[in-house]
Amino acid sequence: MSEPAAPPPESAPARHEIDSLHTPLSEAVAELHRRRAAPKLSAAVTEFERKLPPHFTPTEPFAALFRHIITPTHEVARFIATIHATHLRPLLLEYQQDKSVARNRDKYRLCRPAFTVRCGQMRNLKLVDFGQREGCRLAELRTSAGGHLADWHHALLAHAQSGTPAGIVDFSH
Repeated sequence: MSEPAAPPPESAPARHEIDSLHTPLSEAVAELHRRRAAPKLSAAVTEFERKLPPHFTPTEPFAALFRHIITPTHEVARFIATIHATHLRPLLLEYQQDKSVARNRDKYRLCRPAFTVRCGQMRNLKLVDFGQREGCRLAELRTSAGGHLADWHHALLAHAQSGTPAGIVDFSH
């Protein structure tokens, strides 16, 4: 039996570059609070918020994730778990007025989600027939059972997260 190959030596300049792109979560939250307390910046944000829908901006600090339709993925679970320790409110933004396009992998997977049955085995579910619905707005798509596509994904998210995370907002209005 041969020994596993040693990992390639890490390049110091590459590691420095990667580290310079990453801000530890505790520092990011501290910076968020510092900026929120800065009067000049706070005034600029207030002016910007006047242009947003009234239901959009929460009064306390938040962390935002944007997707066409929020659905329980590893990314969403990681996002919620990561911000849980920060006490920031999750704000999950959607853009349901975008058009359905089968060539877009993310939109395709919303209509044909894949589930892991067991290690190495996947199953696909055909929620929407793209052949007849290509180019329709995501908000108009109905599942084969007749419900709204976004409602189906939100119900799946509520099941996966033991209740719907507060703060799902369709930002397309």
